[in-house]
Amino acid sequence: MKLRTQNATFSGCLLVLGMLIFAILFAGTCFDYSLEYILDLDAPFPVDCLAGSFTSAITFPITIFCFVADSCGIEGPLIDIGKEKEKKPEDNPC
Repeated sequence: MKLRTQNATFSGCLLVLGMLIFAILFAGTCFDYSLEYILDLDAPFPVDCLAGSFTSAITFPITIFCFVADSCGIEGPLIDIGKEKEKKPEDNPC
């Protein structure tokens, strides 16, 4: 009769940890893309990862919608929150 070794448990733990890290990074990337496309806001990536992990159930469909809308030629931001646009030197007539 063979006994189970500890190596299998350690590899399983590393696999789950790797999948968790990938999911957090993917959720952060999707949240960042959606936030940038819809509201034209930019947050630091750790904030995106944290918010994306809590809102991933709605973030993934919204990201797909934003990608399809961007592919069809609809330009973002979709919602104007009244952010002042930076004036470029060439816009100044003086």
